[in-house]
Parts: sequence; structure tokens; C-alpha cells
Amino acid sequence: MRKNSLKRIIISLIFIMLVSTTVAYASGSASVTSSLTVGQTGSIKLSAKAPGGMFQGSVSVSDSSIIKLSKTTYLAETGGSETANPSETISFTALKPGTANIVVEFRGENLAGDGFSYSKTFTVTVKEKPVSPKPQTNPKVDQTEKDKQKPKPPQKTPEELEREQLEERMKTPLIREIGIVSASERLKGVLLETIEPESEKFDYSVTLPRNINDIKLEVRSAQENVEFTYDELVTIEEGKDSLEVVIKAKQDKLEQEFKILLKRPEEAGFVIDRDGKQLKLIVDPYLDKGMAALGFEKMFFSNDDESLGFYYALNGQNFVITADGDNNAYTYLLDGELKPAREVFLVSTSANEVSFLVNEVLEAEERLLNENPYEEHEIEISKTLTDLDPSIKFNNKVGGWRFDEDSILTHGLRSDGEVELVHLDNLGNVKAAIVSFDKAPDNSVFKWIYLGFGLWIVTLITFIIYVIVKARKTKKAELAQIYE
Repeated sequence: MRKNSLKRIIISLIFIMLVSTTVAYASGSASVTSSLTVGQTGSIKLSAKAPGGMFQGSVSVSDSSIIKLSKTTYLAETGGSETANPSETISFTALKPGTANIVVEFRGENLAGDGFSYSKTFTVTVKEKPVSPKPQTNPKVDQTEKDKQKPKPPQKTPEELEREQLEERMKTPLIREIGIVSASERLKGVLLETIEPESEKFDYSVTLPRNINDIKLEVRSAQENVEFTYDELVTIEEGKDSLEVVIKAKQDKLEQEFKILLKRPEEAGFVIDRDGKQLKLIVDPYLDKGMAALGFEKMFFSNDDESLGFYYALNGQNFVITADGDNNAYTYLLDGELKPAREVFLVSTSANEVSFLVNEVLEAEERLLNENPYEEHEIEISKTLTDLDPSIKFNNKVGGWRFDEDSILTHGLRSDGEVELVHLDNLGNVKAAIVSFDKAPDNSVFKWIYLGFGLWIVTLITFIIYVIVKARKTKKAELAQIYE
């Protein structure tokens, strides 16, 4: 009896345990927006019954031109929670009307390791976005009748249309270029400047080089069938600083008028007083170019006010080139304070080698070289200056000794400001020189002879001495040398 009771108890416990034990399993599911219009956004919602678990997979679309997915792969987790179920949402955008299939596939497991998988295809239909009806402000009025009620702009007359066309054509210049050519003695025939007219601009100005009063205008047309009216040769009158020239261009009914102001160069404020005359700077762009070719740099006395004047710098020395009212020109060396120090003479070779000569005041005792005295000689100033303007006359008289037919001995300016004896040939070459000057005869011998022998023998002795001295002078003249 007891054995049967024990069996019943054991069987009952086993039954209770079996009944109370539940089977745990995991599964997945998905839902997709099935219908939407162009421009709308749909969603793919993925979920799983897998507490504390995860799943991962992919989403694909059959026609990406209809639907655009935000992403195609994913991984969903619970973030460490043992009771939460993983889920994921993917969005997509409707691009154009049509039907496309979305395939959802993923697999995963719960916290206990029970695995699951999911795969399903969804169909999505995209429709055209409905067009909202246009609001009618007055639906009772027919649109055609309404248009008839609007006032129409007045029709333009042929004259108005023609005027508008001329105004538009006026923006394009009829002249392609205007050449400013020197007709003066200086730079005669040289093209000084070219003006290329711009759109809707009809006023221009040109600053002329120094001593150019006569100008020839060369006008070239930009189009065909253009007639010009202007003075080909014009002159700036004496005493005037400028002249306005007018060029008229005509093409059928279109007329354009170009004005050109020809100006003389403005004078600088720098002035030197010389023998009661005022020497002013030669302001000329061609002089600037020539001096630059010789290695000079143009500098201004004040960078804040260029009207005060300028000078040319070379090898640490500064020079100005000036002229008086009669076009007599002079070159001056400036001191450390940029004040005139002394007159110099600029010479140069064909290779643009530059030298400066100076006039020196000699001692009272006259010195001869090859029986030639120290006297004034005319030299050839640098062609950069003399060819600048035929009307300008540069001072070219320098003191020195005639050495031979093609050269003289004179004084030159060194780069340190000191003066030395130099040899100058007719090609502008300047070299330092060492020479032996003639010696003057000793007249005391005549006094001794006169006292001892009387006047009668002085004549004889004088003749003999003359012959000897003459021979010595000839010999010394032959020994005069130049050491470069």
C-alpha cells in the first residue's frame, strides 16, 4: 500500500514538472508601406521576438529608379537588455510612378541562443503626385474675356524702334584705334601712343613728350562704311598747355564723337639757379627710358608728392638733368642732401658704359702737355641726351689738354666722389691716366751769363739753349704716356 502511494507521488511530481515547463522559441517579422505618391517617404519596420537577442540582414529593391532605400544592410541589437526584443526601421523615398518589390531577409537568435531567420517580398506601388487645382479669383469671369479687359501696352512707332537700335549701337565704338604720331622736328613720324576706344567711352587724354607741339592723328575704323571728320594735323599753340581734338565718326544714322585732350608734360618743382637763369628738370618719358638703358634708376625727392621732382641714381651717386628757358641743358651731381653740388658731363660708349667728366680750376702756374695748354674742348655728350631732343643743347665744353687728334686729357668723377685725371677718346671711352707734363726752362741761367759775359754772348747762349730745350721738349713729348 505504501509502495503504491509513493509511486503515485513520484508520478504526480513528474507530471507537474512537465506541465509547468514551457518551450522557448524566437521568430522575426516585418511590415512595409505598400502605397505612396512621388516624393513621399515610406518605411520598412523589422522586429523579432527574441528577448536579449539580435538579428542582421539586408534589404533590396527590384527597381531603384522607383524607390530609393536609405540603406541596404542592418544590424539590430537590444543594447544589453535581457528582456527587450531587437528592432530596426529603414526608410525609402518614392522617386517616380511605378511598382517595385522590396525583399527583406535577416537571421538572428535570442539570448538563449535559439536561432531564427526571416525572408519575405513586399510589393510597393508609387503613384503620381496629385495636382492641386489652381485657385480662381473670379471663377465667374472667363479668362479670355479677362485678358481682353487688360490694357495692352502701346505699340512702338518705327521712329522709337530706330532710336532704340541706335542707342544699342552707340555702345560699340566705330573707331578701332587712334594713333598719336609726332609731326614735330623731335621724334618726327614716331608713334607716341595708341588709343583703343572702349565701349561707351568717348573722352581720352594723352600726355605728350617734351617739345612736341605738332601731332598727326591716324584713325582706323572698326567697321565698314564709316566716315570720319577730323583734323589730321593739329598743333598746340605756344603758351598753351593742352589742346582738345574732336574726331567724328558716322555710319548711316549713327554718329559718335570722340574727344582727345593732348597735354604737355607737367613741370616739376625742382629748380636750380644758374647765372640768373632758372634750370628746370627735363620731364620726358623718353629720357626716363634712355637713362634706364644706361643703368640709372629714377627716384623721387618725395614719394608722397611726385610733383617735387626726381633724380637719377647710379652707383650711389645722384644726378639731375635740367634745362633753361632757351633749351640750354646741364647735368648736375647732387650732394648727400640732394642739393646741386657741381656740374658734370655725361659721356657713354656704344656699349652703354657711363662716365662723368668735370671742369677743374688749375693752379696759377700754367702746365703744358706736349706743348699743348689746358683749354676748353668740345666733347661728345652721351647720345642718350643729345638724341633726346634736337632743340635741346647740352653744355659740352670741358677743360683739358689735347693729347692727339682723337683724344684729350681731362678730369673725371670717380664713384667715391673724388676727381682724377682721365683720358677721353672720340668713342666715349674714359680711362684713368698718368702723364708727364712739360717742364718750364730755368731762367736764372740767363742772369748769370749776362753778368759774366755781357749782352753780346747772351744772344749766342740763348740760341744754344733754345736748341737744347727744343730738343728736350720734343723728346719729353714723345715720352708722354697713358697708363690704363
